[in-house]
Amino acid sequence: MSLVNHSHEQTVPKGAIWFCAAVIGFTLIAAGAVRLGFVPVTASPVAVRTAAHLKPTATRTLSFADEAGGGLLITDVATGAVAQEIKPGEPSGFIRGLLRGMGRERRMKNVGKAVPYRLESWSNGQLSLTDTGTGRSIELSAFGPTNREAFAVLLK
Repeated sequence: MSLVNHSHEQTVPKGAIWFCAAVIGFTLIAAGAVRLGFVPVTASPVAVRTAAHLKPTATRTLSFADEAGGGLLITDVATGAVAQEIKPGEPSGFIRGLLRGMGRERRMKNVGKAVPYRLESWSNGQLSLTDTGTGRSIELSAFGPTNREAFAVLLK
């Protein structure tokens, strides 16, 4: 007779099951409270500006075009003047990355490259880039001062 127990019964501790049930329950209650209006939804920067009747302090309508050698040409749509030319090899990762993400949304919505972007500085210190073709607005201040400055120089 063998004294070794070959039972492979696996059990989950009851405490872990209760904890998971509590987390799921809390999530459902919290989501329901927001959905039913018991807890206010955090306002977006666009909604805050609209409610406060803030007006832009500076606005510039821009177009972005890739150049043959790998550069990026940024043009003021109103005047046709070159706002900035980023040559190949110059740091422009933030601008290119942001435009890549916005370009993906443009392709999904069949918005052409000729439709401009609107760069705006606000009286509360915020800086936003709006795709006039899709309506998507990006709050540039959220990406830190260095990345914000990459676009802020385009308003000068």
